[in-house]
Amino acid sequence: MIKKVGILVALVIVMIQICHSSPIVHKSFTFINKHGDTLYGNLITPSENGSAKIPVIIFLVGSARSAYDKNYQGFLKENFERFFLANGIGLCYFNKPGIGLSKGKWYTQSFQDRTDDTKSCIDFLKGLPSIDTNKIGVVGHSQGGWIAQMVAAQFYKDIKFGISLSGPSYSVKKQLITDFASSFTCKGIEKSKALLKAKRKTNSVFALASILPINENLKQLRRIRKYDPDSSIKNISIPFLFLFGENDKLVYYDWCLESLNTIFNQNIPANIQVKVIKGVNHSFEVEPFCSDTKRKDLKYSKEFQDILVKFVENNVK
Repeated sequence: MIKKVGILVALVIVMIQICHSSPIVHKSFTFINKHGDTLYGNLITPSENGSAKIPVIIFLVGSARSAYDKNYQGFLKENFERFFLANGIGLCYFNKPGIGLSKGKWYTQSFQDRTDDTKSCIDFLKGLPSIDTNKIGVVGHSQGGWIAQMVAAQFYKDIKFGISLSGPSYSVKKQLITDFASSFTCKGIEKSKALLKAKRKTNSVFALASILPINENLKQLRRIRKYDPDSSIKNISIPFLFLFGENDKLVYYDWCLESLNTIFNQNIPANIQVKVIKGVNHSFEVEPFCSDTKRKDLKYSKEFQDILVKFVENNVK
């Protein structure tokens, strides 16, 4: 009998929590970029609370055919939706041209094109009466981190803060070297030799992208191969957070720290925070540097989540 009463009480508590929890609203939306492509996205917000306006985070996906509703579904659910919606912060996602329902071709875009698309999304949000237009933030992962840096540098009057998650603070060419060097190192090749092989392979890939881009990735590389983020990073004047993974095989955190210190002459300004998350990979999952990439038991770092949430909440107060 006591056991049954305990179960009943637990059910009542759960029902009370459900009744008092804020419902979440999903709104599909479209906007047209400067090239005339219609881009599709999703705006997720807590239910509107009278006249109170909602801060919003725009999330920018990574390279290639990355889609927010496919490649980033778990990442966004566990690290963004789980925390921010409950605290009254909305989330805005959209797919690049040619991804999902979005029209156009992602692989013909330059980084400036992606930056301009983000500005178009910001303008769309500013036209919504429920959005706090003074509290819009931009967060980008991987290649999206480069774009978040550019948005923060160019459209600082339109956003409150920016975050680069595993977004390199060095050039596209150097990032590709990083990728190849990690692959060679994890195959047992000594680091200096792996780096030399990676540089040679990168030069070959760059030549192919310039002369005969035979697939989508090479066509995009042809557009972005000369990009270096130095000038964008130098011009970031709003609150900005760089987060790197200690075991990231695609973006070396020590190279990034070296680059940032060089850009700012060993004096990184107070508006820019830089954190390295211990023991995590490119997606901030806890994983050794060289491990089985097919593993499905990886967990997101609590340190990563805590730093991310604290930075956002400090900037939307």
